[in-house]
Amino acid sequence: ISCLNTLRASRIWSDFLKVPFVRVFRTDASKWCGDGTHPYYVNYLSTKKVLQFAEEEQRKRDAINEFEKEKERLENQLYKGRLVKEEKGFESEIARALERRRVETVRLGDERDDDNRFGDPVKLPKKGRRPSSNDRIKFIRISNLMVAHSVFSLLRPWNMITNIFWSQLTKWEIMVEMLMDSTTLIDTIALRPGDLTDEERNRNKTTLQVCTDGRVDSPSLVGREDVADLAVVAALTKTCRDETTVGSQGDIEGALGHHYTWAVRWTGQHLSPPQGFRPDGLVDASESFAKAIQEQVHSERIRNLKDRKLKSFYGGTELDKLRRFMRRLRPFLKSVAVSVPVYSVLGAMTWYLFGSAILELVRRVRGLAPIKILMSAL
Repeated sequence: ISCLNTLRASRIWSDFLKVPFVRVFRTDASKWCGDGTHPYYVNYLSTKKVLQFAEEEQRKRDAINEFEKEKERLENQLYKGRLVKEEKGFESEIARALERRRVETVRLGDERDDDNRFGDPVKLPKKGRRPSSNDRIKFIRISNLMVAHSVFSLLRPWNMITNIFWSQLTKWEIMVEMLMDSTTLIDTIALRPGDLTDEERNRNKTTLQVCTDGRVDSPSLVGREDVADLAVVAALTKTCRDETTVGSQGDIEGALGHHYTWAVRWTGQHLSPPQGFRPDGLVDASESFAKAIQEQVHSERIRNLKDRKLKSFYGGTELDKLRRFMRRLRPFLKSVAVSVPVYSVLGAMTWYLFGSAILELVRRVRGLAPIKILMSAL
């Protein structure tokens, strides 16, 4: 679970003026910025390294799992080829002993700490299952809700203002989520909470809402404790594209990975200002997680059907490539939304302060031009 973030104020000279326009659109800030508090290092580069380590570990696990499967297959073949007679009941006793040992191991692995030495334990879904050693590694990133909003929206000017004054924070968060979506070896979940608060939620009047499309309406107040509970529940409960929380699919080893993006907020009319209705959410993080998984499986199934239908038409493959190309342009659009107002304001200030001097200089240069031409002719 990664909850790293930073607030680095933009430097007018180094970020905008020293190399105009170029640095705003670059996706590698290490070539010109050595400040370790820059969002490129804290948000993007740290996530990139963690994903690289996780992918290496996943490759090792996949190799070990393949070796164990092959070993088990060869042992079964060897056992079936034996013709040695064993004592009656001996084989069944071994089977019962192994089964008893397996049950004890599962109970110990699934045991929950009910004491309060470390605070109140996080409630997990009743029908959820713990991840096993054969499952993919899961990476959970706590982002922010501004990523889902357009920087060109006049109704939400704070998104543009945040990117201007805080080193294009949203741009680097989008690049982090794009990096998470590009990995094919591990599962990822991006949580987008709204405005975080340390206040405790009134469970009798307020619920927790999780939207699987990554967007929620404003206002979007949510407690840090609920976001942390949701991240822990997602980490300790098995999730898969071909599985629901009821576990009706049975064994899902080797299933495809998933990349989820969820938005989180409180809902209730007693909040100030009111945000949504209480039935829009659920009581705690475990129930919200279970509902989100079911909605995610359903929505991804529909999306896959639409994608296959689109590709079946003439030119559908090209349209799909164009759509993916437009997604890759999201960081570029964030930079455009920053560069246009910044350089417009700087240009207006420069003209206001030095415009008359520049015009006077131009007049003098134009007045001297005929004299220079005459002197050169003579």
